Amino acid sequence: GALDYSSTSPGTVILFDPRTLQPPLDPDGDGVYHLTTITIPAGVTLRLRADRAGAAPVQWLATGAVVIDGTLDLSGENGHASAAASPRLPSLPGPGGFGGGAGGREPNRPPQAGFGPGGGPITGSSIGANAGYATQGNTCATGIAGSTYGNGFLSPLLGGSGGGGGGFVSLNGAGGGAGGGAMLLASSVSISINGAILAKGGVDGDVNPFSGGSGSGGAIRLVTPLITGSGTLDVRGGDCRSCQNGGPGRIRLETLQNTFTGTSLGDTRVVTLIPAPLVISPTSL
Repeated sequence: GALDYSSTSPGTVILFDPRTLQPPLDPDGDGVYHLTTITIPAGVTLRLRADRAGAAPVQWLATGAVVIDGTLDLSGENGHASAAASPRLPSLPGPGGFGGGAGGREPNRPPQAGFGPGGGPITGSSIGANAGYATQGNTCATGIAGSTYGNGFLSPLLGGSGGGGGGFVSLNGAGGGAGGGAMLLASSVSISINGAILAKGGVDGDVNPFSGGSGSGGAIRLVTPLITGSGTLDVRGGDCRSCQNGGPGRIRLETLQNTFTGTSLGDTRVVTLIPAPLVISPTSL
């Protein structure tokens, strides 16, 4: 059926949980949704996190038109603060992304590396390393960062990685930001984006000298005959509170006709599909 939020009041933020919808969506938890139309109106934010929408990349497959005039947000969560009273938990990614590492806690809990193939490694300093994806994370404060991975085809579809935690076993540090999620949005008719689709990396949980690293951006893949609109696609890495940033994610647009005039922030590939004739041999009839 239709995933339609057009009756929702502007200014509303909805935490997407497919299990609470009637009927429940995605009962097998594979992240694949078969829909008719998708509508997110202006002023409405639909937020997807791995704890509610699942850990798998999200694949929304629509037979009808997709209209994103509001905000579809798969961004990673920010890391926890360095204060001892702050819960020491890995930050939550968007679906298909990876969590940020927890910061160190005295007396005997060392910081964690960021999760994922480009997760920010342990640095040996009080600052966590940034995660990488389409490019390596910024290394200006640590000298190291998470590596690049994946490809411009977005096959397999992967989200962003998490930044490493800061601090030592004898010094409380902040957590790393989580990676942005990953989404395939496909329509048999058209996709219109006058709002925004966000899959940004989360930022570190504190300022120097105890900050964590930032998460890398996630992935957005659009497949449809027609892409229109003047909105925003954003898969940038977390913009760290110090001088370091997580690596950007990837955007891939596959369409017969592209009239999208908006902004794409991240490693972007645009593929023009060419329709081919279907030839059936008389002997096969």
